[in-house]
Amino acid sequence: MGRGGVSGVATLIVGICTSRVGLWVFDMSVTQATQETVPERCRGVVGGVQHSLQNIFQMASFVAGIAFSDVTQFKMLVGISYGAVAAAVVIQGAGVYFGRLGSVVEGTGPT
Repeated sequence: MGRGGVSGVATLIVGICTSRVGLWVFDMSVTQATQETVPERCRGVVGGVQHSLQNIFQMASFVAGIAFSDVTQFKMLVGISYGAVAAAVVIQGAGVYFGRLGSVVEGTGPT
């Protein structure tokens, strides 16, 4: 094999599997949070908006791939990807934090 050999391939496979499990767990937690916090009558609308935004950002990733299609520009795509993940973590964390803070202030959440 090449420079990395079998260990490089094994590392790649383990990394991909781990990231997929992490994505699956995160998706399940978002679904659970939605079911716990969104009234039943509004879940269809919230789910529709969520899927629409997901499709918009997926299309943006395709456009970025076309715009930065040169191999030397791959670092730009990686940077955009890391930035998007970091922004998602901050937004999700803020939503959870302020959501719990609001419920504690109102007296309906854990203290």
